[in-house]
Amino acid sequence: MADSATCLVSGCTDSGSTKTLKVGREASFFEHPGIVENVVVYLGLYDVLNLGCCSKYLNGVSESDSTWKLLYKRRWKPQAAEDTQAPPANRKGWKAAYINRQKEHFSMILKVLAEVQERIQNDQLSSPAFHLGINHLRALGITYDDIYSLFFSKKLNVEFTMLGLYYAFFFHRISEEALKKAMAQRGVIDKKVCARWTLTRTSQYGYHIPEENYIRVRSLGRAVDMEMSFIYLMCQARQPCLHYQDGISAMSFSCKIPDLFEAEDEIECLKEKAEERDCSISQEAAQAAEEDPEAKAEEECLKKMDHGGEASSSSA
Repeated sequence: MADSATCLVSGCTDSGSTKTLKVGREASFFEHPGIVENVVVYLGLYDVLNLGCCSKYLNGVSESDSTWKLLYKRRWKPQAAEDTQAPPANRKGWKAAYINRQKEHFSMILKVLAEVQERIQNDQLSSPAFHLGINHLRALGITYDDIYSLFFSKKLNVEFTMLGLYYAFFFHRISEEALKKAMAQRGVIDKKVCARWTLTRTSQYGYHIPEENYIRVRSLGRAVDMEMSFIYLMCQARQPCLHYQDGISAMSFSCKIPDLFEAEDEIECLKEKAEERDCSISQEAAQAAEEDPEAKAEEECLKKMDHGGEASSSSA
């Protein structure tokens, strides 16, 4: 069998008929019927949809009813026995059933976001309202595909994107690099968010430290970029802290950026450009000095004169 040029593989189609697939030596092992479908089911929804652009065969796999049946069973876990035999609620196929169920799921998520929107006061989403939304999303059992599709959107307010970031990081354990990559793919990594938080007053070494208020403006890419990032601070503000205890008593997110911070961002950008220019100029000067033999000779002459002066002073 290994020495034969081709082999015949038989498989059953959805209609029950038997088809014969001719596989050459150059064909992939994954082109055997049933194997690709069981591998595709572990991909994300966007990956499954993009899979059809690779080849005609994979396009057929990504559009096949058996693939979407496995995706439906893995995502929604139907309890009734008839749900595993026929597409529920319609007869248009498993892909249509998946899409309809996903639309219903998205509508429930949007209701949660509408409830959170009602709790925004003075253009600020406070920590109690933030964590209330997180609890509602946990009850819905959202997946990372839901966050990628719905929360990482240019049309959505940045406060809701922070909800998705928090949920993906703490509940789905998505790494910081993966989150930044996903936000870059969706075009939201440069969106700015304004965070305000208050440190409770403390009493240490006999000194009373008053409350401290902070305000910072960061891009979404930097909001998950370090240990003291906004999502970590919001995690600390999950429970109200008592007086004379270290911690964050209040925190809020806002999409409204003060004009002062916009000016500061421009100044920082100009400073960075100036530093880069000065660094490039110094590097060019150093390279020119290395290439100039006369400059090297002058430096050696000055060094000899310095050594001669030091020797004469020591002898004296």
